[in-house]
Amino acid sequence: MTRRRLWSLPTATAALVLATSLVLSCYMMKPPGYDNEDIPNGNLGNIVEVSDVQVYEEFFNEQNFTVTYSPFRGTRILTAFPSSVSARIDSGILSLSLKPPSSSELASWPAISENISFLYGDMFNNVRANPPNAKVIDLHIQYNMGVSKFGYLYKGESVVNGNIGKLTDKYVDYFYADKDVTITGEGKTFYPGGDTSFSLTTKNTSIKLKKGWNAVYEVDVITLNLVTEAGSGTITYTVGDPNLKWVYDEYDLSGPILPGRVWGHGRDAQN
Repeated sequence: MTRRRLWSLPTATAALVLATSLVLSCYMMKPPGYDNEDIPNGNLGNIVEVSDVQVYEEFFNEQNFTVTYSPFRGTRILTAFPSSVSARIDSGILSLSLKPPSSSELASWPAISENISFLYGDMFNNVRANPPNAKVIDLHIQYNMGVSKFGYLYKGESVVNGNIGKLTDKYVDYFYADKDVTITGEGKTFYPGGDTSFSLTTKNTSIKLKKGWNAVYEVDVITLNLVTEAGSGTITYTVGDPNLKWVYDEYDLSGPILPGRVWGHGRDAQN
């Protein structure tokens, strides 16, 4: 479930709730600071079933710099890619079935060697995949509401400490691989949006996806000076599927982008 974050928002509030676009990568170790966290195996097999799970809405309050979650009570029949996936929310309860993509979807999807620059963006150097002809499809689940309105389902949680300007984002994203594939990349420090006062750092990465569905666990830790807006962050990955909340948020992108309203993460608090 690839997310697209907006790094160009001008305020410190916005920077607190932003993290990077999801990249297909993972460390073969637990993220720093989460050594005691139970991270189940992320190689999930050909069929994955999720049922009887409560879905939540996420709210960011820019007045006191907090993120809160409330149970979602609505019903939504969701659209998924690939089409072999079915998902719906009934009175706030999620039913999700992940099955292998059809042969036609796999045939139309580019090989990882052709698609890898999109998946990684500018976060790693010297990215390679072996074998290069493997195909990897990332899962998207959304609810279509109109040209500029949509709902988005993802698995993740955020913790904001506004007193010290610290944000911790945790996410799980799902990928289907048509064969075992190893992907490597060299870590780097980069400056989102070209602003050298704010940096993000990754490390050398080696990922092994197995044929079938795989869960990639992302942890972003960002610290920001709320006065100067200078800061830095680290991004780590592991193949794993920890017990995080399933979150459903709805967006209206027809108006101006406001702090706290980002692609696939967060929703503006009303008070």
